Amino acid sequence: MDSFGFPDPAREKQDFVRPAEGDTECASEAVKGMSLPPPPSSASSSASKFYNPVVMSFIRDDWIQQQLHLRQSEFTTLQKMTVLTGTWNVNAKKPLLPVESNKLLAWLQRGSANDPLPDIVALGFQEIVDLNAVNVMVNNMSSQRASQWEEAILTALNQHMSQNQYRVVLSKTLVGILLVICVKVDHIDHVRDVCGATAGVGIMGMMGNKGGAVIRMSFYDSTICFVCAHLAAHRENVAGRNADYMNILSKIDFKDSNEYPSNDMRRAGTFSIR
Repeated sequence: MDSFGFPDPAREKQDFVRPAEGDTECASEAVKGMSLPPPPSSASSSASKFYNPVVMSFIRDDWIQQQLHLRQSEFTTLQKMTVLTGTWNVNAKKPLLPVESNKLLAWLQRGSANDPLPDIVALGFQEIVDLNAVNVMVNNMSSQRASQWEEAILTALNQHMSQNQYRVVLSKTLVGILLVICVKVDHIDHVRDVCGATAGVGIMGMMGNKGGAVIRMSFYDSTICFVCAHLAAHRENVAGRNADYMNILSKIDFKDSNEYPSNDMRRAGTFSIR
């Protein structure tokens, strides 16, 4: 090395000169005296052999979730909310007029008069129109019927149960299926990421005479998903109804929503289970 600590090229070249024949014994002794790294242990070899980054990612995520659960009291405030979920197969009857909306109170008011009003009202309807070939193929009456039912619901909630307390967040219609989500105005600023979709699983596995309407939303820091379904008929057709429901869920794809699963899922509808 020179005075600045850099290696001397001449010295390095000299170090790598092959030994003369007479120096063979010395060279052998030098090799014997060198310290080689120890061979890898069987444990480390086994660990590197079976290392899977995907599995390690799952383990890490699971550990993080456990730590968050253990410490959730440090950053989470739990608040009790009431959700009213109802379902009604109206058999293609005309919607109630706003002046008749008080008839819905027997359905919507199941508790005592002193019970607090629900924070969320999720109502599912089936057969809001006759499921004939014209309505199934053209679907030209569903929107009008859905608007009339929506108006009757809001009138019942805001004139007979409270004073302008509720607002419709979203409604979705598929031929005879209608799903309406109403939220108290006190919470409306905490409702976000609202999205809805429909899936037909009826004739040819795609028509809307059977199927479901789904609405998903973030309520404060929880994600809630509501499903209103009209499944295959006949008591013995259990496998068909199970297949319909799974088909509905497989067709629903909320592309604009976040990747995290819903904290709560509410199901309502005509399941034909008697």
